[in-house]
Amino acid sequence: ACFTSILSRARLTAHHCLWAYGDMPASVQVGKYISDYRLNERHYGALQGYVKADVEAGLYGHDPKEVEGWRRGWYAVPPLLEDDDERRIEEIRK
Repeated sequence: ACFTSILSRARLTAHHCLWAYGDMPASVQVGKYISDYRLNERHYGALQGYVKADVEAGLYGHDPKEVEGWRRGWYAVPPLLEDDDERRIEEIRK
């Protein structure tokens, strides 16, 4: 199995890498990979798609200091996006 982010360039890169190392025939389609948004370079979880200024102002119920930590820190993780959230479903469709 090959795990990639949902980004098409990530799936295409994985396809070329596996093909170059001889682990798969060239005829395997790029769509055969296991893709998940959580493997994207940077995903803002439950904050994804909101206006940054509104989130930083606390309009969605998050502490502005926490939001700053999520946005600026390497290890701070924003709230995860629920699997049944419409934004998550829209990412899967792409």
